[in-house]
Amino acid sequence: MPALTTNKEYLEFLEKCENWANSNSTEIYSNDGAPQANAVMSTIFKKSQEQIRIFANNVDGTISQCCECDDTFMKSLGEFISRPNTNLKVVIQTKPDHPAKFFNFLVHKSKEENSRVELKIASSAFLNNILSKRPPGEKSVRGNEYIHFATGDSHMFRIEYDSVLHNAKFSFKNETFTKLLIDDFDSFLSSCEKVS
Repeated sequence: MPALTTNKEYLEFLEKCENWANSNSTEIYSNDGAPQANAVMSTIFKKSQEQIRIFANNVDGTISQCCECDDTFMKSLGEFISRPNTNLKVVIQTKPDHPAKFFNFLVHKSKEENSRVELKIASSAFLNNILSKRPPGEKSVRGNEYIHFATGDSHMFRIEYDSVLHNAKFSFKNETFTKLLIDDFDSFLSSCEKVS
């Protein structure tokens, strides 16, 4: 799909994502660019009832604040966290040079007593494990060897192979692949340090 250029296109893609999520289709879709990534992540936040895991470069706002509808991302995230018994685990490669709303939200929430939000910096063991998961034949883009991904509950995922253009594959109903990502994430989470 071509990159989105207007608020109307964003809202149309967001509606498609919600329809795909509601259909329980196991199909794997593509997103092109930060606005579509924003719509996919907003839908994962909206549809998840238990746990979200995210491995990202630095949550600098490139996706969360990429378009006029950036409030959709933060609103969906806030609604997810406000649900009882939900957890959000985020691992980033580096802290952002210019912290965005998403990063500041994560820092604030992770410091609350009895927080259900974890924000960590990736350890070398975590990064090496993720690096080994790049599919054969899938070339790195612009020097970033790592794939970035998010999972929602046990059946939703978004996996980004191009961390500059934010092109990715995603599904709202694929337990097999989502479980692989969750296992990879959880295997080395304890080796990562909390962001202070």
